[in-house]
Amino acid sequence: MHSRIIIPVSGKQPTPCHSFIGESYSVGAEQFDNEHRKLVELINRMFVIVRNNDDIMAISDAVTRLIDYTEFHFTSEEEAMKEIGFPDLAAHKQQHAEPVREVTTFQQRLLTDDGAIAPELYSFLRDWLLTHIMNEDKKYARYINNSDYHKSSAEQE
Repeated sequence: MHSRIIIPVSGKQPTPCHSFIGESYSVGAEQFDNEHRKLVELINRMFVIVRNNDDIMAISDAVTRLIDYTEFHFTSEEEAMKEIGFPDLAAHKQQHAEPVREVTTFQQRLLTDDGAIAPELYSFLRDWLLTHIMNEDKKYARYINNSDYHKSSAEQE
């Protein structure tokens, strides 16, 4: 089952949306595809919270869950890249640090502006994740798929 990536069509408030589903976002490693789907699910929850104009605590809770899972995913991905000898690991780690800093800043701003920046946060998360998977995570796909890591993680499931 594929997670839907909800993308607002227009305006500052994410109102009408359509879905983005497909193997084009697959990195070819089931573990990381599943983790990416979980990130998409958490971002989609954020969309619903923003669309429904839920209270600041709901937004803050969703952001905290997303930060926690994102840090887990980044660690998991980076450990695998280290294990397979991915040559661009240092650069990839730097790219992972950026959204964590940005989202932490957004989270602090959420508390001071009563959630008014929630649509901006949602858009940042959606855009960053999709761009990162397509442009950066795809780079490690061939290394993972040609390694023992790929085989051993499939055997563990």
